Amino acid sequence: MPVAAGAAAVAVLLLGNLTPAMASPARETPAPRILGAGSPAAVADSYIVKLKDTAALKSQGTAARAKALTSQYKGTSERVWPHALPDRFAVKMSASASRPLAPASPSTRRASAKASRAGPGSPSS
Repeated sequence: MPVAAGAAAVAVLLLGNLTPAMASPARETPAPRILGAGSPAAVADSYIVKLKDTAALKSQGTAARAKALTSQYKGTSERVWPHALPDRFAVKMSASASRPLAPASPSTRRASAKASRAGPGSPSS
């Protein structure tokens, strides 16, 4: 067997024994992220959740979905906007409890930290 063919055979044997984890670097799934969390303007433990357009949302409505999700994740629904923003609600809950409401949730499109009306550096009239 020529040297080149022998080297190719050894390479095939070695590469054939690699597991997929060894062949490519592992990709970590990014943790769900709350938009604006950690911002100086963020109101502590207060979030606005945008729901996905699901059959449950269509059949139950935003108020019922907000109540179900806040109960499930131990929060308090603060406000629902059924006409102006029919797919959003405001919720009060701890930062750790809010993580399941981030985009990884099957019910929510995104969650944002609620911002204060007067951001940092704004005059407080």
